[in-house]
Amino acid sequence: MISRILESIFKRAKRISLKFIKCIQKSLNREITLAIIFCLIVSGTVYWQVQEVSFDNSGGVMGVVNNSNTAFVEINQLYAGRDDKETGADYLSKLANYYQLKIAIVDGQGNISLKSDNIDENKLDLEQIKKIRLGSYTGKPIDFYCIYPMKFNSIDSQVIIIGIPQMRTVVTYGREPLFAISVGITVFISLLILLLRRKVKYIEEIGDGILEISKGNLDFQISKKGQDELGLLAENINLMSEQLKNQIEEERKAERLKNELITNVSHDLKTPLTSIIGYLRLVKDKKYETFDQMKEYLDTAYKKSEKLKLLIQDLFEYTKLANGDVQLNKSKINLVELIEQVIGELSLMAKENHSTFSKVYPKNEVVVEVDSDKIVRAIENILVNAIKYSYRPGEIKIQITQGDWLTVVMVENCGDTIHKEDLSHLFDRFFRVEKSRTSDIGGSGLGLSIAKSIVKLHNGEIWAESENNRIRIFVGL
Repeated sequence: MISRILESIFKRAKRISLKFIKCIQKSLNREITLAIIFCLIVSGTVYWQVQEVSFDNSGGVMGVVNNSNTAFVEINQLYAGRDDKETGADYLSKLANYYQLKIAIVDGQGNISLKSDNIDENKLDLEQIKKIRLGSYTGKPIDFYCIYPMKFNSIDSQVIIIGIPQMRTVVTYGREPLFAISVGITVFISLLILLLRRKVKYIEEIGDGILEISKGNLDFQISKKGQDELGLLAENINLMSEQLKNQIEEERKAERLKNELITNVSHDLKTPLTSIIGYLRLVKDKKYETFDQMKEYLDTAYKKSEKLKLLIQDLFEYTKLANGDVQLNKSKINLVELIEQVIGELSLMAKENHSTFSKVYPKNEVVVEVDSDKIVRAIENILVNAIKYSYRPGEIKIQITQGDWLTVVMVENCGDTIHKEDLSHLFDRFFRVEKSRTSDIGGSGLGLSIAKSIVKLHNGEIWAESENNRIRIFVGL
């Protein structure tokens, strides 16, 4: 039973001590405070050890002597020549009690004739008392003896008065006070440096790490040691370094994309513009044979102008979406009706490309809260892309799936297989699977990029899949 109780107490004490240590380790302030307290205790102990403690009873002896002299005067006046032991003993006891002394009257052999009631002996060793007074006694007496000669009952006697001097503690230093103070301060500083050496070294390590990071080495990581403020500082510095690295990479990526955008836009603007200038120059220089040929040149220039206009509009819209300069005007709409509207607008284009639409809709209304104008543009771009790149004749399948948390629109068409490495770039700006920027099929190269930006603005998801010659694009809202 007792062993169980002791075991329970030990476990509880261990749990409390571990909790205390963990609490200390989580605070640099507590660690330093505890170190200072420990150093103060140790240095204080050393300080007192350097001192020499002695006891001085000189003041107490003088008090005993003075009291003894006064008591003897009274005794001599009262007892000289008297033989009244009973009355004398009573008075002697009162006198001894008043002066806090022991008083005895002895003959030449040490036999006690009269004594105070605080003395038990009937005889005193006069030889021993003599040695004590001369300082030759080898024991450690604490009593002080005063001896006075007196006639008692006509016999040569001695009055022996015994007192205990009050001790006074005297603290002295081995050499001088400054020495003890110096030793205490030295021990305190040395211990404090020893206890905080690990923390100071870690601070230096953090400083070296910051210096390394400041040189541009953002991959450098400062090791985290402990759970206190220094460990938290190291963790935050590593996090800051990682964020700076990501920010710089993002800036470099943005700069690279900007350069690519300038290159691609320059190319896409130059091609139709060159054609427009060429056909207009033919008309201007009257290098046509018939009126119908001139009209053909003008129609071609107009179509190229329309294409150029479309490219500039797409580029302007993409820039706004990419910079976040677009405000969404959300409202609850029926997604089926919205998609039917887009299909109706693209029916002529689908007919020209010998494509048909097949639709799979839920029986119930599919209500979503979106910016209808923006979502119309996103769905339109995806369907236009499917029409352009479908085999002819071909079928474009549109399916809506409604889940608990997400409504998914799928657009599927049959066309050239898109390799896996190209799927991840399908929504990049100016990306074309055919790798040629002079393709007659391709538009501005921004359609799917604009669709992705619109979906992302709605906190939705957009992705693509390719299986053999079936290409599927999914939009989750």
